Amino acid sequence: MFSIPEQVTQAGKAVFETQLSGANALAQAAFDSGATLAEMNLNAFRDTLSALTEATAGWLAVRDGQQLASLGAERSQQLVERLQQQLRDYASAAAALAQESRARFVRIAETEGAASRDKVIDLLQAVKSAPTAAAAPLNTFLKTAFAGAQEGYDRFAQAGNAAARTVDAGINRARQTVSEADAVVTE
Repeated sequence: MFSIPEQVTQAGKAVFETQLSGANALAQAAFDSGATLAEMNLNAFRDTLSALTEATAGWLAVRDGQQLASLGAERSQQLVERLQQQLRDYASAAAALAQESRARFVRIAETEGAASRDKVIDLLQAVKSAPTAAAAPLNTFLKTAFAGAQEGYDRFAQAGNAAARTVDAGINRARQTVSEADAVVTE
């Protein structure tokens, strides 16, 4: 059987490890969302480059003025429509990614917060089993441990909220950029 100080130490260590695990989970979720967004940007760039390459090839194949006039109107309209559709697709995909990321951040924060709370309860149970003579030094230890646990939980909650705000800001910037680009393309 473990001694009371060992039990309290192990319970405190479990609280810390749980909080560290939560921070790692949030960081991994943020990295995954960033990687997905980077992939979306790369695909959008490739699609745009492909459309522009096709348009350029058509322009370079022009032999006379009449062919230039007919191709100009046709290709320009096709290019504008294609770019507008790509912008709409990108905006909806970015919004879906942001919603998915926000839900993932909230889910992680809730799950890890509950796990941390359970570890704190385990720590309390270890303290309750301590004899009265050990109460004074244990009380000091617990004040420090609980202050650290509360601070860790607060920081974890702040990180989750900051991640959610960042995702929301990204959605708003993407929507604004797409609407500005759509307005420029339609002019």
